[in-house]
Amino acid sequence: MENLTGGTPPVRYLPCVVPCKLYFLVKKTKTYIERNRKKVRETSAQMSATMTDIFSAMQSVKAFGSETEVTEYMYRANKERCSYIIKDHIFTRVLSAMNNNVIHITTGLILLIASAYMYQGTFSIGNLVLFLYYLDYISGFVMEFGEYLAHYKQTEIAFQRLEEYFESEDRWKLVEHTELDLKNVEFEEALVEAEEFHSVEYRNIGVSYGTGEFKLRGFSLKMSRGEKAAIRGKVGSGKSSLLKALVGLLPVTGGEIFWNGVKVEQISEYLKPAYIGYIPQSPKLMLDTIKNNILLGLKADGEDLACALKKAILEEDISLMSDGLETDVGAGGGKLSGGQQKRVAAARALVRKPVLLGIDDISSSLDHETESKFWEKILADKDLTCLIVTNNEELIGRCDKVIDLS
Repeated sequence: MENLTGGTPPVRYLPCVVPCKLYFLVKKTKTYIERNRKKVRETSAQMSATMTDIFSAMQSVKAFGSETEVTEYMYRANKERCSYIIKDHIFTRVLSAMNNNVIHITTGLILLIASAYMYQGTFSIGNLVLFLYYLDYISGFVMEFGEYLAHYKQTEIAFQRLEEYFESEDRWKLVEHTELDLKNVEFEEALVEAEEFHSVEYRNIGVSYGTGEFKLRGFSLKMSRGEKAAIRGKVGSGKSSLLKALVGLLPVTGGEIFWNGVKVEQISEYLKPAYIGYIPQSPKLMLDTIKNNILLGLKADGEDLACALKKAILEEDISLMSDGLETDVGAGGGKLSGGQQKRVAAARALVRKPVLLGIDDISSSLDHETESKFWEKILADKDLTCLIVTNNEELIGRCDKVIDLS
């Protein structure tokens, strides 16, 4: 190296100065990088939430004639988001350009200084060729180093956003090393063959919120195969929370659960497909076809799908659609009526042939005739055990058991 640089301290140390300059450059612009990237993340999240809310409330927007105002609001929000994205991209490109220019300028200075020593004969052409050969590797490292520093500061913002979803003591789990063996992975079947079902019993269980506040205490219930139980009560009495706990979607506190008379040690072994089905009060549909929203990857034959459509009272609706089961439901199911969305969710649960089905107030979006047909199908199935959240007095009167949370 001494021979390569001709023994000249300026030539020897100039390459080392470049990474230091880039480091201090990024250090000086740290605040701007972090602030701008944070704004990009915040405005993007706000725009996504706005789009979701607007599509969910599309009928209300139309009913109140607010299309123009909503469109203008979306335009303003998206314009603000775009301005921050443009600033972020421009600043990133400027930093990249500065990295390249600093390297080229420094290389030029090195060659100018070296030329004087070449004139004196202490720096040969061979040394110059060797220097230029290694210069490519050095400059490549310097450019990558500068861009890495800029991206590192931008990544800090993304990491901070992820931290918000973790407890302080768990945040480092985001980046801790974990062994991952993809060659010897055994995947569990998503849908298991349900054993013969006779009964399920809940003894003195409690249902609580995530904060630990109890919603229900000391609840007990026994359901035999084919029985239908109605859960009634005032708004906020805990009907939906209880239903979710009974089908395994919310944790239960204390108590015991017996499946076919045997105490369940691991509740997750039983409260899953194909043992359990659930029809939510507000179903979520994907931007896909009706068929794919029902199956969700399940390999069901045509007979099972047809049976689920029949029970969900969807056959006639499907027959009137030009694309049938291949009809696109739109974002959030927006191309379907509220009743159709709920019946698609019902077909999704029924096609999996659950032995215990939870139904959360499906009646609210159905007309009287469709609702009557749906309950006729459900109540007539003597092998299907149901937990039904409802305040429909006629339906409650036809159920085997009534759980009153009033």
